[in-house]
Amino acid sequence: IGGPFDESAPCQPVGPYAQSKWLAEQSVRLAARDRGLPATILRMATIYGIAPVIRFDAIVNRFAYLAGMGRFLTIHGNGEQMRPLIHISDASAAILYCLAHRDLFLGKTLNVVGENLSVRQVAEAVRIFRNDIAMRYTDQGVLTHFSLNVEGAGLAALGWQPHITVEQGLGEM
Repeated sequence: IGGPFDESAPCQPVGPYAQSKWLAEQSVRLAARDRGLPATILRMATIYGIAPVIRFDAIVNRFAYLAGMGRFLTIHGNGEQMRPLIHISDASAAILYCLAHRDLFLGKTLNVVGENLSVRQVAEAVRIFRNDIAMRYTDQGVLTHFSLNVEGAGLAALGWQPHITVEQGLGEM
């Protein structure tokens, strides 16, 4: 918890979702190793944006939805908790880039992240489009107090960069 974390940082998943992602990553590595194959792992930041299946529990999408409905934005704690974020188009582009340059990526584990923003910064970005939307601060839940800052330098060093900011993604929504 904290960071910034790069790909070499030890994983200590907190909560069932993070634990399931870590276990899936281990399963992929084991299955690949058993077949004599190199596993390439892309660790996606929280994906946001318009997609066939939108996760409204993810901070950017949830705030965009609440603003669209004219509801206040609930911020747990002080809002300084960091969140690694990536637009759906950038996440898709990163996968395609890795496939197109697969020899560079074989056997690597890479973070795919566009920006690290605090919950408050996301709320303020929403208010650029809907300045009438209020922010409401409340107590923190069990998992909302965690802050996570993830670096994507490994993927950048191999030539890939994200292109869509949270503000641009919110503008689409």
